[in-house]
Amino acid sequence: MSLARTFQRFRSRSKKIPPIRNKVYFEPLEPRLLLSSDLAYTAAAGTAVDLTLRMQKVDDVDTLQLINNIDQSIVESQALYDTSTVVITGADQDDTLRLDLDFDDLLDSMLFNFYGGLGNDTLIGPADNSTWHITGEDSGTIASVNFSEVENLFGAPNNEDTFSFEAGGSLSGKIEGGAGGFDSLIIAGGTYDSIIFSPTGPNSGIIDLDGELIAYSGLGPVLVNAGVVTDVIY
Repeated sequence: MSLARTFQRFRSRSKKIPPIRNKVYFEPLEPRLLLSSDLAYTAAAGTAVDLTLRMQKVDDVDTLQLINNIDQSIVESQALYDTSTVVITGADQDDTLRLDLDFDDLLDSMLFNFYGGLGNDTLIGPADNSTWHITGEDSGTIASVNFSEVENLFGAPNNEDTFSFEAGGSLSGKIEGGAGGFDSLIIAGGTYDSIIFSPTGPNSGIIDLDGELIAYSGLGPVLVNAGVVTDVIY
């Protein structure tokens, strides 16, 4: 067979070889359930609640728990790493929320909200030294907690709580510093025609800010650092 005929047969066979094509296969993804970043609780209407928000180790996992102080049952529970926001809403009764948390152990981005609702509600602070900022009517902040519709603010015993009333801040209930410790109250902002101090005991009394009353007990010093005050009366 001549060289020319052999080359011709090789060319004809080469044309019959199909090109190689790689195929890409896509497998369907199974549905995923997104985890909620909120721990939320709303009290039932007509039922007063006494709750504690705490952090516990559960199977070696830091876990936020909301406890019913009446029977010590767990109302809500969620791993800390799954939680970015905590929202607790009281009922139309006299509700109490106690904070059993070390806020230094929590992320600064975490938010806590306590809405007291109707009734005469109370927020009790943590064991750590704390500064309470009262910035509106029955509303303000302590550490990472925003509170509103809360009439009474109680500090923990044997620590230093500072209750700071900013401009526009008022409280329709009372302030209790807690047993022991060294607790104080500051009128930190605002303009007033008169501030009237009416002590009722060694560590208790009523402060009248142009008709807005602040009832307190269990406090040490009471300081005035307001912008403008025309008259101060003791």
